Amino acid sequence: MAADRRSILITGCSEGGVGAAVAFEYQKRGYQVFATARNTSKIPSTLTYLPNVTTITLDVTSESSIATGVEQVSKFTNGKLDILFNNAGTSLTCPVLDTEISDARLQYELHLIAPLATSKAFFPLLIKGTNAAILNNSSIAGETNLPFQGAYGASKAAIVNLGETMRLELQPLGVRVITVVTGIIETKLHENEKLTELPSTSYYAPLGQWLKERKAGTNRPAGMEVEEYAKLMVNKVESGKNGKIFVGPLTPLFVYMKWWMPTWIWVSLFKNSWLFEVEFANVDVIGRIYVEGWTGEAE
Repeated sequence: MAADRRSILITGCSEGGVGAAVAFEYQKRGYQVFATARNTSKIPSTLTYLPNVTTITLDVTSESSIATGVEQVSKFTNGKLDILFNNAGTSLTCPVLDTEISDARLQYELHLIAPLATSKAFFPLLIKGTNAAILNNSSIAGETNLPFQGAYGASKAAIVNLGETMRLELQPLGVRVITVVTGIIETKLHENEKLTELPSTSYYAPLGQWLKERKAGTNRPAGMEVEEYAKLMVNKVESGKNGKIFVGPLTPLFVYMKWWMPTWIWVSLFKNSWLFEVEFANVDVIGRIYVEGWTGEAE
C-alpha cells in the first residue's frame, strides 16, 4: 500500500536530469515516488513504468497546479508526505549586462519562488510524515561568483538563504530542510537551457560561439555521472543530514577556497587567462576581455 511506505515528491523529472536520476534511486530503495514535470511526456518511460512510481503533471510556477498536485498526493498517501525535493529549474549562461530581465525573473521564479510555493503547499502533508525533509537543489554557482552565471548564481544563492532560514524555522516542527549544493554533473541542464544570442553591440559579442559550445557541452569540464550523484545525495539525506550538503567533484574544496580566500585574490584569479583556460577553455576570447581590456570594437 502506498500509504504504508515512505514517499517522496520530486519536481523537474525530465529525462537526463537530476530529478529523474534521484527518482530512480529512491524507487530502488522502496519509496513511493511521485515524479512530476510540467510536461509528463518528458519523464523517462523507463521510470514511469516502474512499480511504486506515480507521475503527476505539476507546473511549479502555477499555484493551482501545485494545489492539484497536493490533492493527488494526499489521496494516494492518506494525507502525508515524507520528502519534498524542489529540483525543477533551468540554467542561464549570459553576461549580466546582456541578460534579458524576463530571463532573470524566470531564474528567480523557478529557483526561489517555486520552492517556497511548493514547500508551503505540501507542508501540511510533510508535518504528518516520518522523519520528513524538504530538499532544495542549489548549485556551486550559488556559493561562488562565476562569470556569465550572474542571474543563475544569484537565484541559487537566494534559495540557499531561504533554505537555511527555513531550516531554523522548521526544526522545532520536526522537519529537516536540506540545501543540496550541486557540483558539475553530467545532465542535460545546459543542453536544455535557452541559447543566449548576444547582440552585435555587446561588449561580449565574441563569446557567441563559446556560448553555443557551452550549450552543446563541448567546452565544459567533465562532471560526475548523474546516477552516482543521485546515490551519493540520497545516502547523505538518508543518513539524517540537515542544512547544506555538497555533492559533486571538488565542490566542497572549491566552496571552502572561496570562503577563506580574501576577495582580492579571488578577483585577481579571474583576471588571469590561465584560469579561463582551465575553466572555460577559451583564453583567446575571454582573455582579451579580462586581461587586455577589450572594449568591444571590431578588429
